[in-house]
Amino acid sequence: MIRKKHLVKEKIKKLMRKSHIMVLISFLMIFMSIIDMSANEKETDFDTLRVGLVTQFKDQDNIQVFNKSIVPGFYKNGTWMPEATIFSVGQMFTYRPSTATYLMSDEDYKDYEKAKAMADQLKADGFTVYPSLLNVNTWKVYVETVDVQMTLNQINTVYDTNFLEAPYNKERIIMTYDQVEGIVFDNSLDKVVIGTKDKIGDTSVLNLGKGTYRGKIEIGRYGKDKLLAVNIVDIEDYLYSVVVSEIYASWPLESIKAQAVAARTFAIYYVTVAKKFPNEPYDLDDTVNSQVYKGYGVEDKRVSVAVDGTRGKMIYYDGSVIPAYFFSTSGGRTEASEHVWSASVPYLKSMPDLYETEPARAPWIKTYTPAEIESALMKRDITIGTVLDLEVMGYTDAGRVLELKVIGSGGTYILKKETMRQWLGMDSRKFTLIKPMGLPFLKHSVISGKDYIGVVDYNNAYVMNGSGKSEKILGQKQQVIVMSAYNIINQPMISGETGKFILAGVGYGHGVGMSQSGAKGMALAGYTYKDILEYYYKGAKVK
Repeated sequence: MIRKKHLVKEKIKKLMRKSHIMVLISFLMIFMSIIDMSANEKETDFDTLRVGLVTQFKDQDNIQVFNKSIVPGFYKNGTWMPEATIFSVGQMFTYRPSTATYLMSDEDYKDYEKAKAMADQLKADGFTVYPSLLNVNTWKVYVETVDVQMTLNQINTVYDTNFLEAPYNKERIIMTYDQVEGIVFDNSLDKVVIGTKDKIGDTSVLNLGKGTYRGKIEIGRYGKDKLLAVNIVDIEDYLYSVVVSEIYASWPLESIKAQAVAARTFAIYYVTVAKKFPNEPYDLDDTVNSQVYKGYGVEDKRVSVAVDGTRGKMIYYDGSVIPAYFFSTSGGRTEASEHVWSASVPYLKSMPDLYETEPARAPWIKTYTPAEIESALMKRDITIGTVLDLEVMGYTDAGRVLELKVIGSGGTYILKKETMRQWLGMDSRKFTLIKPMGLPFLKHSVISGKDYIGVVDYNNAYVMNGSGKSEKILGQKQQVIVMSAYNIINQPMISGETGKFILAGVGYGHGVGMSQSGAKGMALAGYTYKDILEYYYKGAKVK
């Protein structure tokens, strides 16, 4: 009997353990589903980007929007909530910082029409009045004044509505149109974001004069005295402009697709992983500091097809999106990240770029006087006296100059990595330095098919060009380009000039990641966009 009781107890314990396990499993399943939901929500949160239009619309006294209609509203939890549709007979709305003193109605109005009706009554009595949008379904009436008490007395003798002085607000802006109409956007809580009902074809487009844009526009002061415009745009719509701004629409489709995936990955990385502009009111800007973005006006149907054909595709390394850097032309070999910035990254290694046979940027020659180099240093508060000489201190395995020593009458300064390219305005760091008295090497050893080593004098040498015809090397050539198994080498054919430093180079850009010219060459050779991306980003996967 005791044994039976013991067995029953053991059975109950097992059942309880099983029930605990089942509860634990259920909890884990619920927890994982919550994580999945959160991940999905996080992903959808970044369906739109905030792009700072800093090229044309930063630090502006006013910004004009050339549309028939404006729809002000707010973004709440990722959803845009429109408030009203405002029409302009003159098809122009002007935004300015609002620095006036205002009285504001004590009463709130739920919509623009009610606030506008009250404002029109006051306006008929000679007051300068505007409907004011404060928050979702929250409007007030603002009366502009230079004497608060006098204006209060005047209003109180005519109207029962109570007014009080509006608090000072450095975010406040005013939108005026058709000479006598206007709306004050308070912006103290959430920024007003404008859309439009005007369309080009099926696309709603806001026209800021210097550019047209899909999506919505936020115009704000952001703690400053002047205005900035931020374009809030769907990421795929953003790519329609970015890709055609970064690569030619006439290039092979697979190279355009590769650019689309790289640009999408770059944008998502700098929004979700590493904030590019943590102290600015935008995720990315419209310059090369992020990705070149010119808005709706430059879009091309061929590029849009490529973007749509890769929708949602991104580049991952070890399960995470990467900063998919790209550039124009490598000059034969891409560069490892540590030789451009600081960190060594496994998917940003130096790779042969031998399909770059039709580069977007041709081999180049740049000439600098000592005074120009001095000026470039002095802009950074570096003074070394008169520049006497330049000295290349080392090359990377890819053939880029690692350090450039500037020797002056009062000291020396070493330009390292990308600093030299940026400060001196070089196309790339893959160059040969030709000093004032320098002479080209015109005789070179060559190996024939039978391993015979001989010497060739370039003065009498001929090569076969791309059309299959032979031509003399030293015709009108400034550089001879030689392709090896792992790189492309440039051989200058010019002599130095008195009082000048000459750089003879190839490539354009920092050299890290995907070469756009190389992507074009690979696409022409039959490679897919996935092949291209997984080649340039070593060990990464496109999915």
